Amino acid sequence: LAAEMKVAMRRRMVELSARSSDIVVTPSAAMKDMLLYWRAAAEEKCVVIHHGFDRERFLSMTNERDAELERMLERRGDERILFYPSLYGKHKNFDTLMEGLCALAGRGIDVRLVLTCDIDAAADPYQRRTASIIREKSLGNRITMLGRRPYNYMPRIYSAADVIVWPTFAESFGHPLLETMASGKPIVASDLAINREIAGDAALYFGTFDPEDFADKVQQALEADAAKRLTAHGASRTLEFSWEKHVARFIDVFKTLAEKKNA
Repeated sequence: LAAEMKVAMRRRMVELSARSSDIVVTPSAAMKDMLLYWRAAAEEKCVVIHHGFDRERFLSMTNERDAELERMLERRGDERILFYPSLYGKHKNFDTLMEGLCALAGRGIDVRLVLTCDIDAAADPYQRRTASIIREKSLGNRITMLGRRPYNYMPRIYSAADVIVWPTFAESFGHPLLETMASGKPIVASDLAINREIAGDAALYFGTFDPEDFADKVQQALEADAAKRLTAHGASRTLEFSWEKHVARFIDVFKTLAEKKNA
């Protein structure tokens, strides 16, 4: 109940902030549409400015390695590795992810899921439910929890994976999608407007709460031809997002505000 109240309070604060602002900037058209749906802002006040991404800096970032991490990422036989670059959160849809992992195992597909979080059954009811799925479905040996890692370890973790999964059901942007495309990996993402806005043709999309559809899309992404097609789209798509464009758009917003004040 406390968590639900916090979410409601944050939403209320967003609504009040949007209604009292001269211009409302959102990092995606999907988030703008959500504000319009809430009737929190008039459409003429809204400006979409995508976050930037420095592809070259990310790819040249120190590819940190250590013995423990290498051991945890070491491939076991012919298994395929899925990576979900996320901390735990209710909106991150871990339960569907676990059910989907179970569906893949049931089809005889040898996959292991790597996470950059620890699922703590004692933390809250949501993690407790996810932990119970892992236990009841006997998924423990198919999941590697790396815990939180410094950002400069991320390229190494991406490089170890065959497919990056992004099952979240609520996002305002999604930088890991850009990191994935820069890393040359295929994406399987929930079918949300925001994910299509960012990843475009570089991802396969599944019904957000449908574990069997998730398993279908992962199977497709593991095929060589599909992976090649998806990564080719991703390589060019990351170039559409830059901090230079981001800053230039904000300067335009500031100029518009100044002109209104001086009018």
